[in-house]
Amino acid sequence: MLEEPTTLTSLGISLQQALRADGIDGNAIFLESGIDPALLKEAEARAPLTQIQEVWRRTVAATGDPAYGLVAARHHRPSLSHALGQSIQASASIADAINRMQRYNKIVSTASQLRLVLDRDFADVVLAFTHAEIRPQPQGVDFMLAAMHTAFRTIAGDAFVPLRVTVAHPDFGVAERYRAYFGCDVRFDSEVDSMRISNVTLELPNAYGNPELALQIDRISDRYLEKLETPGVSYRVQTIIQQALPSGELTQGEVARRMNRSVSSLRRDLDKEGMTYKALLDRTRATLARAYIREGRHSLTQVAYLLGFSDQANFTRAFRRWTQMAPSEFSRQAAQMES
Repeated sequence: MLEEPTTLTSLGISLQQALRADGIDGNAIFLESGIDPALLKEAEARAPLTQIQEVWRRTVAATGDPAYGLVAARHHRPSLSHALGQSIQASASIADAINRMQRYNKIVSTASQLRLVLDRDFADVVLAFTHAEIRPQPQGVDFMLAAMHTAFRTIAGDAFVPLRVTVAHPDFGVAERYRAYFGCDVRFDSEVDSMRISNVTLELPNAYGNPELALQIDRISDRYLEKLETPGVSYRVQTIIQQALPSGELTQGEVARRMNRSVSSLRRDLDKEGMTYKALLDRTRATLARAYIREGRHSLTQVAYLLGFSDQANFTRAFRRWTQMAPSEFSRQAAQMES
């Protein structure tokens, strides 16, 4: 939990547009999952994976469609993946694009890595997940594979047809939808999530590629990746809060002491990142509260204690402010979504 992976919130625009087309209030789903819809329009904003998981759970509940990741992917645009989407479009070939995906995948999500497994006649592009205890929802995996499929078709046109797609989740009774989307054999309940591509297809040239432009765009990705891999003050503060919450509410002065700095310098640095200590404490508690309740391993009294609240009444008031519902109601909804 201390190094929870994050995902670009701009990717959520794809889902937002898909839900809007189906007459569903996507903004409400994001809000109920703890994500301000305004963040979707911020190019570099990120959300914890646990909140993204909640978005997909609520989406499936609202649509009744366990394969909605495929629906959302039809609304995906390269510009929603920061600079990486643009450089993929300008890549010289699919192989060139995959190299960029491997190098810059953290920009899109720190929850996954891309591996290329080469064979004599084909290559498997494998999605590997970096946090065993926090895995993306099946719909999120579908979205990633489907977005990759769209990117490769943009490069190679109709000549791109994968040899095979594998997913670790079941077919949800709609296997043919997956096969129709990818245009190939799709195998379910597999050990890995992957896409198999022939070596010939890998090297097909991009008629609209611009390798020089792609290299220029890579510089933007390099700068963002450097910033992403250098944790800011707010991230370090949040880590300390998460570690100390079960011992009671942590004051800003105590956090500053643990970081060997003054309260005033900590406040200044947080302000530079557009954050306050109070907001960080509140956000950390809100995220952990949802995660603890969803896991179902603790009573609500224990959750209140783990989050540093003096009593359950204070916790319940705070939880209503975060989610507009009582913890018990959220627990019932979470249980229903899992069943």
